[in-house]
Amino acid sequence: MSQLLYEELENRFVAWAVTEPTMRSAVVVGSRARQDHPADRWSDLDIICFTITPDLFTTNTHWIIQLGSIWFCADKVANSGDFEWMVTFEGGAKVDFIIAPAAAPLSQMLASPIYEKARRRGVRLLFDKTSVQQTDEKLLHAKSRLVPQPTMTEFGRHVHLFWITVGRTAAMIGRGELWRARHLCDNELKQFLLTMIEWHARATYGPQHDVWRNGRFLHEWAAPPVAQMLKSCLASYNQTDLHQALQQTARLFSRLAREVTAVWEYEYPHESEQKLLEWLETLTARPYQLDGYSSLNTF
Repeated sequence: MSQLLYEELENRFVAWAVTEPTMRSAVVVGSRARQDHPADRWSDLDIICFTITPDLFTTNTHWIIQLGSIWFCADKVANSGDFEWMVTFEGGAKVDFIIAPAAAPLSQMLASPIYEKARRRGVRLLFDKTSVQQTDEKLLHAKSRLVPQPTMTEFGRHVHLFWITVGRTAAMIGRGELWRARHLCDNELKQFLLTMIEWHARATYGPQHDVWRNGRFLHEWAAPPVAQMLKSCLASYNQTDLHQALQQTARLFSRLAREVTAVWEYEYPHESEQKLLEWLETLTARPYQLDGYSSLNTF
């Protein structure tokens, strides 16, 4: 997308919003506010709009039409719980407008826990009518929060849910329900796997290791062999390939989880895992034996 197009849309929004009495402040979050891994030509624009009349901007799109010609527009609930418009403007530029209540000065609203994720990587101020004082720079340049290590109970629940889902996936493959099997393999199981990749990175490199959410820049922060092994964990829409993808997903998860348990000194259901794998062999055309455990360093 054109950088100039995004700049024009942002400028039009600010020009409109500063003259709209009920709009109190606005900030850019996400890639177009970051200094670390800043926006590239593929990045969209995310704006939090703080207003004293949210309903005025959630019930119609008249104000959005003033900003440019719209290709597509839809609403959803943002991570903060606020209303959000997702808009694709002519030219392909995508802008997300989060409509948030302006119940306090901007600095206080940004400090709220509900916006912690949004401001985690930095915030860029567009305008602020809520205070005569300058917005706290610490809030505009927040660093990634240290995510606490999961407890042994949380870790164990995650592991057990993963292997339960592996069994469900194998059943769908055996039944020939390829749509459901692929959804389980490449969505639910991959979310379990991603969390384990994050935990493994922190167990390997220390609790201060910077891990990005939702797998962003995974090739930079995960252990080097992980990204390479993930290539064989994704399935196409056929039974044979799904068998192989499930096997490789199970293999990678098991190795990562065992290394994490070794570092954090947690328990791991080795015997139950092996019994499940043996049971899977009776359900599927291809064996799921993991060929024993070896360290990531020997991949």
